[in-house]
Amino acid sequence: MQNATQQTDIPMILKILIMAGMALFLLIPLALIQVLISERQVTRVKAEREIVNSQGGEQTITGLMISVPYIDRNGTQYMLFMPDTLSVSGTLDPSILHRSIYDVVVYNTDVSLSGTTAIPSFNGLPVAPNIIRWDLARAILSFKSPLGLREQVSAVIDGKKVSFVSENDHKGVFSFTLSAPLDLSKRRFTGKPIDFSFALKLKGGQSLTFVPTAADTSVKLSSSWQDPGFFGSPLPIERRIDEKGFSAKWKLVGFRFIPERVNAGEISNLIPRTVRYVNDEWDEGRSMNPADGKLFGVRLMIPVDTYVKSDRSAKYGILFLLVPFVSLLLFELFAKVRIHLVQYFLVAVANIVFYLLLISLSEHTGFDVAYFAAAGVTTLLTAFYAAAFLKSMVRSLFFGGILALFYFFLYVLLLSQEYALLVGALGVFAVLTLLMLLTRKVDWYALKNTRVENRVQIQKEDL
Repeated sequence: MQNATQQTDIPMILKILIMAGMALFLLIPLALIQVLISERQVTRVKAEREIVNSQGGEQTITGLMISVPYIDRNGTQYMLFMPDTLSVSGTLDPSILHRSIYDVVVYNTDVSLSGTTAIPSFNGLPVAPNIIRWDLARAILSFKSPLGLREQVSAVIDGKKVSFVSENDHKGVFSFTLSAPLDLSKRRFTGKPIDFSFALKLKGGQSLTFVPTAADTSVKLSSSWQDPGFFGSPLPIERRIDEKGFSAKWKLVGFRFIPERVNAGEISNLIPRTVRYVNDEWDEGRSMNPADGKLFGVRLMIPVDTYVKSDRSAKYGILFLLVPFVSLLLFELFAKVRIHLVQYFLVAVANIVFYLLLISLSEHTGFDVAYFAAAGVTTLLTAFYAAAFLKSMVRSLFFGGILALFYFFLYVLLLSQEYALLVGALGVFAVLTLLMLLTRKVDWYALKNTRVENRVQIQKEDL
């Protein structure tokens, strides 16, 4: 008998409350998906870091410094003197290396540096003249890793060609230091500034950073990379970005990132140890320091960050639950079809699985292709499933169209980084307006009675 198999009706208000609880429950797997995205992002960063470190790291150019030792009761100390002027001109030759499913930009760079520095002076410092070893002064260069050097470094200082060798005593900004002899025992009496010029052939990855150690610093840089990201407080005063690559020029006058003279034991605390890019923001990789943000340079960016976009889309996950719920609820109200709570639940789960498809596919195909593929199969699956209880192909296609339109709206929202909040707010407001207009004449009190009358009528027809 039909009445024996007839489903027991649930009051509409109670059903809505149950669906609200169901949506809150499904926020748990959405949160786990966001954790998964973060874990995959960390895995990518580790893979990138391994590749970049094998190339010498993210190079930081500090320019030439002069180190003068002196001997006090604490032993041998070293005073570092910064240049007065520094001019840098270089090119970046980028390439992409692969590890597993991850890509990272590495580069070779040829950089020419020239400048002048005043004769070092200890005037005003509590250092007796007789303990200063002018004869042991050295010109030093400092790097993060010896792996970053492609060729041995030589320079012309005061008109004389000198070669740099690895240095253990005279310390620079970073752990690896090169030095060349610079006897100032007689030179210091001339008062004439010391001029220098040299070339660096380096390799590294992802970013190239400059430290404005001189009072007057100028930098020119060009590359064939088409997606640069300039960072730092002094942004380029001139820049060009086109299909051939980019060029940029920085100019700083009357500004030093590091004091004109500083003890070698203190200078390493002034420079950020690492510079890396995480979730669209520069992270200095250490505790805050008043000097943070004074470095400048360029990052060779890979335009599409699948994990950032996937994480942003997951933040709108609650809408993937509410839109199908509300759409099916309207079908139930106006089309007089009966939809079980289990069917609501399965449709919502299908839209959560969309994220797993998106993340896994985007690691291989890129975000755009993965998004439309995941959205397409999810829409087809839910529309096919809904056809069984909507009892109409037209209704099923209409329901699928609603989901497809919503997925497209979310994609536009992800592209609109600067206006994401505004677009999202307007979209939610539009959906709420449409819902209120459609249900403004619904007699919610009469829904339970109507369902009871319908059930009685069905039972009479069976008799």
